[in-house]
This record gives sequence, structure tokens and C-alpha cells, in this order.
Amino acid sequence: MGLEHPLQFNGQTMSVGYEDLSTHFAPLLSDQGTAVAWLTDRPAGRPAASHCWTLPTQP
Repeated sequence: MGLEHPLQFNGQTMSVGYEDLSTHFAPLLSDQGTAVAWLTDRPAGRPAASHCWTLPTQP
């Protein structure tokens, strides 16, 4: 018996394991500071930086 949880979505049941959750939860925690800074900068009138030029070089 694995460490999995059943998940219902649109009438379908899926099995989600802890390793699946870690691939989403760890980035959420590591990006938290950057996300909060971005959100607080918008009402403060600071423009969002554009990194679109880096897209062709990203994997």
C-alpha cells in the first residue's frame, strides 16, 4: 500500500502520491518571496520587469 490519496476531478478518480505533491509544493514555497514582492510592487506603482527575451534560451 503506497502513500497515495484518491482525488476526484470532473467525475474522474485519480491517485495522487506524495512525490506528485512535492513537485508542486516545493516550488510554491521557494517562489513565495518572489511572488509576494511582485504582488506588492504592482499597487506601489513599480513596473513589472520583462524577461521575455530569455524565453528562447529556456528549456
